[in-house]
Amino acid sequence: MKVWDSIISLVHKIPRGMMPGLLVVSALILFLPDKALEKLYLVAFRDQFGMYVGIAFLLLIVINIWILWDILNSRFEEKRLKRVRIRSLHELTPEEKGYLVPLVIGQKNTIYVGIDDGIAGGLVANSILFRSSNIFTSYEGAPYNLQPWAREHLHEHPELLEGHVGTPMSPEQKMQNRW
Repeated sequence: MKVWDSIISLVHKIPRGMMPGLLVVSALILFLPDKALEKLYLVAFRDQFGMYVGIAFLLLIVINIWILWDILNSRFEEKRLKRVRIRSLHELTPEEKGYLVPLVIGQKNTIYVGIDDGIAGGLVANSILFRSSNIFTSYEGAPYNLQPWAREHLHEHPELLEGHVGTPMSPEQKMQNRW
């Protein structure tokens, strides 16, 4: 068990970008003809350590397949996440659209609403808004900004904000509207 733990620890220390190169080098050591290896002075090395290079070669095949799978999987996940995010922009409620109008059409960078504001909270949960600072007051509210991907998509498709209702209000503005 200690041997496998040390091998796994060593593999984790090797940068992912080096793995294909190590696979190629081990393949060359194993499969090049003796004449080519003689010019590289590696015949004695292969004769002495060929079994270990062979084991490393098989492990490197598995590791490189895993790395390739991981890269492809993360790319597919990014595309899936982008589709989900864009779909959430197409399914906005009129009130949610009202919160985004000042940020997109009004060219504002930040809106201020109460920390307990449910509409802003829903937009944060859908990764459309983010709280840009943890410093806020009960008077002014918390600052929220539009995520860059959402700003870009809404600038390209401003029609998604048609039918908006209301506007974001800070706690102060809400108190003034009560009177």
